[in-house]
Amino acid sequence: MKNSLNFGPHESFGIAKDRFMSAQHFFRTEIQKEMEADELSGIRRELAFLKEEKEMNATALVLANLQKAEVEQYKLIIEEKNKNITDSINYARRIQRAILPGKEAIYTDLGDSFVLFKPKDIVSGDFYFHHKHKDSILIAAADCTGHGVPGAFMSIMGLEKLHATIPVHKDPADILKCLNNGIKTSLQQSESHEFTADGMDIALCSINTTSRRVEFAGANRPLWIIRKGQNTVEEIKGTKKEIGGTSEFDQCYESHSLELEEGDAFYIFSDGYADTFSGQSAKKLTTKRFKQTLLEIQGKPMQEQQHYLNDFVEIWKAGAEQIDDILVIGVRL
Repeated sequence: MKNSLNFGPHESFGIAKDRFMSAQHFFRTEIQKEMEADELSGIRRELAFLKEEKEMNATALVLANLQKAEVEQYKLIIEEKNKNITDSINYARRIQRAILPGKEAIYTDLGDSFVLFKPKDIVSGDFYFHHKHKDSILIAAADCTGHGVPGAFMSIMGLEKLHATIPVHKDPADILKCLNNGIKTSLQQSESHEFTADGMDIALCSINTTSRRVEFAGANRPLWIIRKGQNTVEEIKGTKKEIGGTSEFDQCYESHSLELEEGDAFYIFSDGYADTFSGQSAKKLTTKRFKQTLLEIQGKPMQEQQHYLNDFVEIWKAGAEQIDDILVIGVRL
């Protein structure tokens, strides 16, 4: 029977030991080779992964650069278009301002007076109107549907219709009736399939500078009177019907005849001033506060009142966005 080391019959123990050591070395070498091969394979896999990751990162970087370049290109295109649009609207403002009556002519004809005009945007949906005929002076404050460009289109239409109407009619109520018909006709508001709700609110006064008699008619806008030495605001309400929009064709507007004394003041305006939001409390200025402010500044000349009202509303906004056009006209007889 052979021993466990399988010695041959003529082998000595030393020779058997050498063979055992040689076999052990062989196995260790093979195991080491396998371990090295596994380690090398792992390194190769890691290198392949790193290469793949590098290629993916490189691709992502290329895509990111392409996207960045594309974004920059679109940004430049948008900036160019915005500039073109803004330039066009700025030019439209020049046209609108040229059509509006000059403030100096108003101040010359009415004396102690002011026009506070603060568009929300570059162009305005509010507009004012002035016309003098002998001793009578027409003055109006109007608030068109919308603001910005749509409102400006309506304001230009309103001014054109007023200029076309005054050679035919002198009474403010008749002028508003004719203005209403003209707006409704131009916007085809008598035809149901073409109907639009666009229109305007307006306060219109005819002032006889000699007798201090004021004829007033309003479409959804009032006339405020503060008589000399009084601490209350007298309100003459306009007819609750707009110009154009949902009003009827041949809509009639109520006429008011008022006798004012020297030193009495009156105001016509759009709703923008009272509707201005506070930047601190997020509350509207309100009609009540607007009236109180006018009462507090009655001792000031009209031009100083304009500066005060402008500063007051700017402080009230406190950096908040102006939400509507602002128009206030004041006259002291």
